[in-house]
Amino acid sequence: MEAQAASVSQIMQIITSLILVVGMIFAGAWFFRRYGRLHGMLNDDMKVVAGISVGQREKVIILQAGETQIMLGVSPGRIQTLHVFEEPVIERAKEGDVEDAGESGFSACLKKEIKNKIRP
Repeated sequence: MEAQAASVSQIMQIITSLILVVGMIFAGAWFFRRYGRLHGMLNDDMKVVAGISVGQREKVIILQAGETQIMLGVSPGRIQTLHVFEEPVIERAKEGDVEDAGESGFSACLKKEIKNKIRP
């Protein structure tokens, strides 16, 4: 009887471990989908300043490389230069400036309230 009880406890331990590992995989996938890439991986020399979806999988983005901004059309099979701006046409907002970032509505109010709660 003890051999059978040990095998049941081993099976329960295996099932529990499997559930834990699958849960960690789903939690990691949710985290990276929610928060995107980590900010430490970003390059300061090249930045995506703005972007908009123009189709189901097509986007138009403005990429800044140094002082030059480039408007690109991005689709799954192709990236095409649409226009090159010699001087910046869109200024990036500072991370702390909610009003300057063009945000409005609930997200701006939430960020403002969180900022006020953190600083007494």
